[in-house]
Amino acid sequence: MLLKMENIGKIYESKYQRCIALEEISLEVGVNEFIIIMGPSGCGKTTLLNILGLITSPTSGKYTIRDELVNNMSFKKKANLRNNLFGYLLQDFALIENDTVINNILLPMKYSDKKFLLKTKEERAKGLASSAGINTKLNQKVKNLSVGQRQRVAFCRALINMPKIILADEPTGSLDSQNSEELIKNLLEFHKRGNSVIMVTHNLEYANIGSRLITMKDGHIEY
Repeated sequence: MLLKMENIGKIYESKYQRCIALEEISLEVGVNEFIIIMGPSGCGKTTLLNILGLITSPTSGKYTIRDELVNNMSFKKKANLRNNLFGYLLQDFALIENDTVINNILLPMKYSDKKFLLKTKEERAKGLASSAGINTKLNQKVKNLSVGQRQRVAFCRALINMPKIILADEPTGSLDSQNSEELIKNLLEFHKRGNSVIMVTHNLEYANIGSRLITMKDGHIEY
């Protein structure tokens, strides 16, 4: 088993309120799965994705990655695991607008413990950009790109560290139908190469494209 959650809970507390985002979540993710997560806004989908991707820590429960308990990991080990195992796709792309395309693609490599020569890093970034059809944009700033081109930059960045899992949070939410279809095609191709995808979406068209559908409501997994 690649990822395993047991009775995961997440509570956000402030001086004035207490919000239960997740409650008693148990989930297993194997190698080479394509999981679609659906549910109404505020049901905990993004929180679940953030805990899976080591961005947020659970309040309770156990989370293991490759049979190693995440709860006991040091901050540094979590950061290395997060950067090497996962690629991330977000609705707003989360790119650095005033930096170049190639620097955005290379960004995760700055925080990786994998050792690559700068020339090798740049060759990999250029190869990904060429496959995505943005090789002529490498030295342009992201703010000058179209929405579709930004999506391709974000996808190249997600792949740069050769992850085993892509976590996608409403990745087609800002895209038109043509660019959405292109992104889904790329995710399916990533999956066909033996990797896993976990995608949060509201779009009913994508409910059956994966190997498994999970629906959530009020911080729980319904089925």
